[in-house]
Amino acid sequence: MPFRDPRTLSVAEDNRQFIIGLCVDYPPGPDLDGIELVCDGLRLRARGVGSGDTEGVYVFRADDATAHALAPSLGTPALERQPWPCAMRCRIEPERRLVACAKELFLRFTLKNDGPVGFWVLTGGRSVPVNGRDNHFRFEVEHDGKPLPIAELTSFGGLMDYREIPPGECADTIVNLADWCGIVEPGEYTVHATYQSELLPLDEHPEASRTWVWDEHELRRIDLHADAVIQVH
Repeated sequence: MPFRDPRTLSVAEDNRQFIIGLCVDYPPGPDLDGIELVCDGLRLRARGVGSGDTEGVYVFRADDATAHALAPSLGTPALERQPWPCAMRCRIEPERRLVACAKELFLRFTLKNDGPVGFWVLTGGRSVPVNGRDNHFRFEVEHDGKPLPIAELTSFGGLMDYREIPPGECADTIVNLADWCGIVEPGEYTVHATYQSELLPLDEHPEASRTWVWDEHELRRIDLHADAVIQVH
């Protein structure tokens, strides 16, 4: 099968995991059976596809040793991830007065860029059809030392966008805690929030024309944590 524009790119901070992308001039089908990369005695099975209207890419995953061994034969360097001086902190706090049994328990999540470089943060893409909540967030809630049940709901994609956060700037997101947890008694509650951020360096504009494998190379996934004690009336 003819291919073009091979890419061998690290997708891990320790540069021990790589993806190899081979572009083809037609959209690949969903069936990956029999699609293999065979070179210099090494054999890799296709692990994914990406496609547009007239072209696509087959994706192969490899460890660092295999990727570096294959790269010369593919005529492409094995590009490692470079250190990225990204520093962030976050906090979460009530957006307004919180009332027990309410269907709206709004919290404000603030993400601040404390680093020397800007970045894009992905918003959307993990919406839950039942209530529209953003599954980039996870919550644990405690009352009188006991954990409250959290609704486990699966996300099904949705619209995505990127928000620019320059150095020293903040971005706020309002989330409804009631989409994760029902609070029926007044009192003091401890909230542990985790935000599964997906970030791109500022010089990698999210609307630039790139292949999916390059996005995987540049995209950083970092879990951010914030705790708060809230009063429910």
